[in-house]
Amino acid sequence: MRSEGLHFWAIGQSLYKPGSMAETFKQLAQLSEIEALRYSVDSCRHSAEIICQDAPAAVEAAGIEALIVDQLEPVGETIAEFLNLPFVCVSCGQAIQRRADAPPFFMPWNYENTLWARLRNQVAYTILDRSCQPILQVINQYRQQWKLPRSVQNTKQDVFRCIAEACKRLNVQLVIAHGGGMSPDAVQALPGSPLVVDYAPQLEVIAKASLTITHGGLNTVLDSLSHGVPLVAMPITFEQPGNAARIRWTGTGEMIAISRLSVSKLQTAIQQVLAEESYRYNARRIQEAIAQAGGVRRAADIIEQVITPQSPTLSLSTSRTRA
Repeated sequence: MRSEGLHFWAIGQSLYKPGSMAETFKQLAQLSEIEALRYSVDSCRHSAEIICQDAPAAVEAAGIEALIVDQLEPVGETIAEFLNLPFVCVSCGQAIQRRADAPPFFMPWNYENTLWARLRNQVAYTILDRSCQPILQVINQYRQQWKLPRSVQNTKQDVFRCIAEACKRLNVQLVIAHGGGMSPDAVQALPGSPLVVDYAPQLEVIAKASLTITHGGLNTVLDSLSHGVPLVAMPITFEQPGNAARIRWTGTGEMIAISRLSVSKLQTAIQQVLAEESYRYNARRIQEAIAQAGGVRRAADIIEQVITPQSPTLSLSTSRTRA
């Protein structure tokens, strides 16, 4: 490179052994599908560590005034932000668009703007996000060290903003638990005056709540119904759409497809569930059914009866109910 009059700055010499790239490609050629993705994630995690450790000093020493970052390099924005440099993100291949109707870039699926296709796409993106957590952990480690806001994948901050905006003009006290997925700046920018925390004692909060707004995970759904609290569900993926459909079917709440979520629709659903007594009545009906089922104690009794030697045969009766 130098013989051609080009300059470069070596980084990663303490972490990256000569020949490692060739070995990476050799190993990757022998893998496919999930195994290939996992191997690639580990390689990217290693690269992220190298860039975070050495790139800032190299950029400053070389007098670089702006960065051009590949869309697949998740560390590029962090380096630019840390050094207070302008940057441009470029796509050297397929442009990655995380739209509900756009198939994930790593899948050979057709474009279909149908409900099942959007759910399929979202599931695949969720799996990708979870698989890439090791890379995100490295980035967040350096962002914390450099006093930058945490970098978060798929945090649905737009959903939190929509919830806050929908509740702003209602006579309610909104409590948001975001699980560490929002920066202090993002929290400050939320409309209205919500009480926002990373985590909250869920059972204690729900016990005092008039309504739960949730993505429809079964833990939160059952916690709410165990306290007779109705819900508004905005399902995203996995079993959440099925849980939300059952919330509506049992009359314990309403559901809004995440692809159709808007402030007006959410505000209407919140007002409807809070105003109509039937939702709380049905939630309390399910609360009674849950209590009568016996919970963990009943489950333990069944297990003990089954595994205890010479125990009488356990007879269980079932009946079809809306619960």
